Amino acid sequence: MQNYRKSNFKNLTLVVILIIAQIQAQDFNYINKGSDWTGTCLSGSLQSPIDISDVQGSCDNTMNLTMQLSNQNLSTQILKSQVLSSTAPANQYWSYLYASNLDGVISGYQSNYFSIHSPAENYLNGSQADVELQILHTINPNFAQTAPSSSTEPITQYAIVSIMFSVSDSSTSTFFSSYDPTKASAQAASAPQISLNMTQALSSLDLTSSYYLYQGSLTIPPCTESVNWYVYSAVQPITSAQLSNISIFFKGDLQFAKGAGNNRPLQSVNGRTIKKGNIQCEEQFIHFFSFFVIYTFLNFFVCKML
Repeated sequence: MQNYRKSNFKNLTLVVILIIAQIQAQDFNYINKGSDWTGTCLSGSLQSPIDISDVQGSCDNTMNLTMQLSNQNLSTQILKSQVLSSTAPANQYWSYLYASNLDGVISGYQSNYFSIHSPAENYLNGSQADVELQILHTINPNFAQTAPSSSTEPITQYAIVSIMFSVSDSSTSTFFSSYDPTKASAQAASAPQISLNMTQALSSLDLTSSYYLYQGSLTIPPCTESVNWYVYSAVQPITSAQLSNISIFFKGDLQFAKGAGNNRPLQSVNGRTIKKGNIQCEEQFIHFFSFFVIYTFLNFFVCKML
């Protein structure tokens, strides 16, 4: 079993490497907004991104999302192709993640890669943010196994933590102060080395704040449908100047997809379950309130009898 897990993990890591290589080789583009992408991108039923709605979502206080960001200064490069992206050094990770799936089964993941899309790909209640940071996690080999018999969902091989940013000229993004897109290069050979501390860069994000969970896919070819999406509902600030440093590569560049940005269009939800975590569920509040009223009434009644 241990050898199987190691082999499976190597295969998953290889897939991530191939994804990164494909992005850098620019084997796909956004000129037709993904309508010319083939394979699972065309035929899949669990495609991402989607418009995440509170109406569709169901509250679940049993869900778990624990992300530990690296507190080390890691050396990396900002590569610009179809996305802005960065890879952690060998045997180093941007973050570790322990999270439950739709059935409540907890798995462990680690991330050595993240990418940036502008404008955002996933929507929140019909609203599109200016930027979306997607931190791609690969399942830890200790969790790369068959789901328990009680689970109706398979163990997903990837987990993407999504963080939204929208312009607020009263606040500066700590992430894009640390991660400067003006240092991006299309070639690794010419890209300067930068130092990035994820804990410091994302210090403005409350990792215990509310989020949405749904099962979907990668938003770029091969659009693999083995991804749990964890999308934070709190939108982070970014100044217009910081946004310009990103959009100049995509939405602000008429030579790039005719200035349409590097976001895949919304895909059909197809009746998927969307759960909300790290919030007080209304049903549980009602049950607590009802218990409190009954408890108060009984105390009052008993006191009257004495």
